[in-house]
Amino acid sequence: MRIRFSDDVNVLMDTRNDRLKVGWKDVVIAEDYDRFVPFAEAIHAYSRDGGTKTWKLPAEWRNAKLEMFTLTKRGRGPAPAHEVRGDTITLELQPHTPVKIVKT
Repeated sequence: MRIRFSDDVNVLMDTRNDRLKVGWKDVVIAEDYDRFVPFAEAIHAYSRDGGTKTWKLPAEWRNAKLEMFTLTKRGRGPAPAHEVRGDTITLELQPHTPVKIVKT
């Protein structure tokens, strides 16, 4: 199933194969069990299964200095291994461990 919203959000769902892809403009914000959600003054990244994930940054985040940290029950944790290259960011995410990215 494909759903298009007026604010440049596109959703692809394949319920038979348990697949999901949500795009906003040229940024993928959800793919299966991985999330990369720009919200307010931050981007929140999450992966159910963990692993190395690469996303395109929203236009207003490209070329900005970024700070990131994991979110734990005790507050901020260490930043995950990461690399920013051009208009993309690659994060090494731990399973079920959210990451918050902010501009500095």
